[in-house]
Amino acid sequence: MKATIAAVATLGFALSTLLATATAASREREGDEAVTRARHAAREWLALVDKGKYEQSWDESASLFKQEITRSDWAAKVGGLRAPLGGLESRRLRTAAFSHHLIGVTGFPEGDYVVFRYDSRFANKTAAAELLRVMRDQDGRFRAAGYFIE
Repeated sequence: MKATIAAVATLGFALSTLLATATAASREREGDEAVTRARHAAREWLALVDKGKYEQSWDESASLFKQEITRSDWAAKVGGLRAPLGGLESRRLRTAAFSHHLIGVTGFPEGDYVVFRYDSRFANKTAAAELLRVMRDQDGRFRAAGYFIE
């Protein structure tokens, strides 16, 4: 009887470990897929900003982003940030982090987010960090939802 209980307990532990491993692998695949899709969206969006197409970058941004700032205010704000830097000379992805929620950021509901951090070089600023927050929008596409330069 004790041997049967021990065998059942061992089997239960093995099954729960297997289930946890499968769940973790599924989450990792989900995160990898999200990062890949978001990276493509980030490249396209940053290309618009790099070309000075600020209003078009707003058009391609997430609906939540559009609720926070008007098209003309965004164009003025990002133009004011980017103009003094001069043209982009290089951009290298430092990190890409997938999450279902943004820690320390208010106003963003649970969802699928990827935060990209780039090491960038501009004509007038040789060491800059760009942070681009991308989210899965209501239509299922990943779109920019925040952009910052340090």
